[in-house]
Amino acid sequence: MDGRPLAFIYHYGKTSLFNGYCPRKYNMQKLCHAASKLWSWLETWMDQEGGIHSYVVYHHRDNLKILSPDTWTQSTCILGLLGLHKATGETKELLQARRLSAYLANNYIRSIHVFRNSNFDRKPLGQPALEGNALPSYALLEICKLLSGGEEYELFTEIARDNIVNFLLKNWDEHAGAFTSIYHGDLAHIHNKNGLTIMAMLSLLDIDESNRMLMDKALRAGEFIVNRQVKNGVFKGAYPYADNDTNYRTTYTLITSLGLLKLYQKSYKALFLESVEKALQHLASFVDDKTGLICHVHKVGYPQWILDTFLLLMVTRKLLEFGYQVPINAEQILDKLLTRQYPTGAFPLSLGFEDLWFKKRLPSKPEINRWRDVLPVPALNSWILWAISELLPHGISLPPPSKSFPFILLTDAEETEGPFRITEYEDRVVFEKLPESRIVGIFRKRAELADLCLIRERGDYWKTIDLIMRYPEALRRLILGLPSRL
Repeated sequence: MDGRPLAFIYHYGKTSLFNGYCPRKYNMQKLCHAASKLWSWLETWMDQEGGIHSYVVYHHRDNLKILSPDTWTQSTCILGLLGLHKATGETKELLQARRLSAYLANNYIRSIHVFRNSNFDRKPLGQPALEGNALPSYALLEICKLLSGGEEYELFTEIARDNIVNFLLKNWDEHAGAFTSIYHGDLAHIHNKNGLTIMAMLSLLDIDESNRMLMDKALRAGEFIVNRQVKNGVFKGAYPYADNDTNYRTTYTLITSLGLLKLYQKSYKALFLESVEKALQHLASFVDDKTGLICHVHKVGYPQWILDTFLLLMVTRKLLEFGYQVPINAEQILDKLLTRQYPTGAFPLSLGFEDLWFKKRLPSKPEINRWRDVLPVPALNSWILWAISELLPHGISLPPPSKSFPFILLTDAEETEGPFRITEYEDRVVFEKLPESRIVGIFRKRAELADLCLIRERGDYWKTIDLIMRYPEALRRLILGLPSRL
């Protein structure tokens, strides 16, 4: 443990003692309320079979027309519910997690060893994704640790093992010692995807301790990541997006860190813990003192993402448990984060939204209230639920959730669109173009497809989807749909 005292955190030159980073009572009460309200909001997107629906607004693509559940959203909801169960000791969160896990199991496509809609931003046509399969396998194995045998335990374990052995491990690059994914048409070793795959393998190893091959590959993948961490310069401590490229995204650095921390917990090899500490030392300089948010692209300024900031606290909490210091004021950041929660329970996406690739077309302008900034997206709020659940200490209780529908968001005029009035009801989200109040988007929360979407979307992918959406509804559903149970 490096000889460092447990539970110390560095606060801009001041050292404060927390009990394993338990927020102060005031923040703890707000955090409990936030967790309760957030899960209550996510439930409004859950269908009768336990699938969490979501459109997607992400840094490089919009996916508004397809609302079917995906593994990115479903798996992190499960992990968040498991975290809430561990914090409260109550069975209702575990029962919900079992229901969502059963949905994953029912949507596992055995013939090709992958989960349905594993490429969340390209659903339903995207190629099965490494991270989109590692996440559900990890979630299923984590819930199995809380089940005392039985049919569910056997089913979840069997599916996760099949996915890991027959899909994830098939992407192993023996020469490099890491897992491959398609990146700009070629194979690459993407670090956050390797991190999540490490987590899935280690979780299976917890259940199947005799499979030492999993540990060998996890260690090699972890060493691959550490060896490509930036060693000097302004990006010292950052993990590139893939291999040794120069793309750095805060979300992915933090997800990569989660994988390395799991690897340290299993191997006790200090290089993984030290690597994450260097990453956090690097990221800490990009937290905006005024907003309390961290920049999404490893620099001072914008865009600033709410999800990234919650993940920062999640990784900070885990580092703190190992006795490492992190140069952020976690209490202050958490307090500012919680003020951004909507009355519905959801969180917005960002401040100063910017397109990842086409910055001239959609540049970061924090003075503009963009619809992509303010629209709450289940696919990102599910990760926030997981992060919040990891910040809660054991032995707490969650208050009953309060709901506030309808809720109205007003956006500004942008370069080529808006302004909009976005009204969220308990069962749907409606976009109106102002000032004429013309309806341009209707999204029923538990539907597979949008009822109406005239909003401009980013991404060539939609040239294909737009053609499909012009077909008669019966044919459209046949093309886009897959059996929910295979």
